[in-house]
Amino acid sequence: MHDGIVRTLTDVRHVPELRKNLISLGTLDSNGCSYRAAGGVMRVMKGALVIMKGLKQNSLYLLQGSTVTEAAAAASSSDIDSDTTKLWHMRLGHMSERGIDVLGKQGLLGSKKIGKLDFCEHCVFGKQCRVKFSRAVHTTKGTVDYIHSDRWGPSTVPSKGSGRYMLTFIDEFSRKTPKEVWSGKHANYENLRIFGCLAYAHVNDGKLEPRAKKCIFLGYANKVKGYRLWCPDSKSSSWKATLQTIVALSTTEAEYIAATEAVKEAIWLKGLVGDLGLKQESSTVYCNSQSAIHLTKNQMFHEWTKHIDVRFHFIRDVVSQGTVMVEKIFTDENPANMMTKHIPEIKFKHCLDLISISSI
Repeated sequence: MHDGIVRTLTDVRHVPELRKNLISLGTLDSNGCSYRAAGGVMRVMKGALVIMKGLKQNSLYLLQGSTVTEAAAAASSSDIDSDTTKLWHMRLGHMSERGIDVLGKQGLLGSKKIGKLDFCEHCVFGKQCRVKFSRAVHTTKGTVDYIHSDRWGPSTVPSKGSGRYMLTFIDEFSRKTPKEVWSGKHANYENLRIFGCLAYAHVNDGKLEPRAKKCIFLGYANKVKGYRLWCPDSKSSSWKATLQTIVALSTTEAEYIAATEAVKEAIWLKGLVGDLGLKQESSTVYCNSQSAIHLTKNQMFHEWTKHIDVRFHFIRDVVSQGTVMVEKIFTDENPANMMTKHIPEIKFKHCLDLISISSI
């Protein structure tokens, strides 16, 4: 409306032959609204708030704003150019802003000026796609063209000038962002979002389904390179993450790292069960690698295990304290094979029996 608020009209009647949208003052009066006309201006009020305003033309009052027909009739208001652009955007099947601008310059959209297109939620649900990220290529050609600056500190002992930090850099470009260096313009921070703002998660549930879900941006998760969204409809969190950066050099190291992660989950589950009043002496984690089991029980650091990250040796302290036990499990008795390997139907049913799952 005139105050920039979109208001929805309900219980309306559609007359195909009628070329104008008429609003009944009697219906508004029944809904608790009052109206007053003076000086060629009609004002519709809800209490002390003016919700509609119209200017008199001939014998009718023309509502200030534009009428948009979607799932419901809504009267929206902004500047005239924005209303015209939005109207053509919907007429042309939600065409992009660039395409509307090209048609406007060719004079195919009438004499009215085409302005900037506002955010359209329907385009996000219907046309959102995953952006392709090309491989980064450094364009440096000379020596010291590509520099990483480094900050050191704070120091426990200050320098003679009372300094506690030290910053090392070589060229003058270190004082600017890469965007400003490449283009000569200041960086645009419009794409940065605050925690709790509205976000749209890309989904691919089929050709006829929406391409996005409306979520709330929660922030960034720990230990993953990505972000976390919360969906109000399903009350669930959506994760966007990438693969871990640690690459195992052998199967023993991979099994050792996996066993450490499993022990962490076992400790958490043990604490959860303890909060419910069920006490457990120790938990058992099964591993099918005998070499990885020996590493968990051996406190010596071998030459061929020194490259393993220190945080993965947490399992050794837990096993030595008796909090968690790591035992060998044979391939024939490992129910995890049905989730990680391609096995025959007979072995798959055997794995189901191991975890006490049966069809009814």
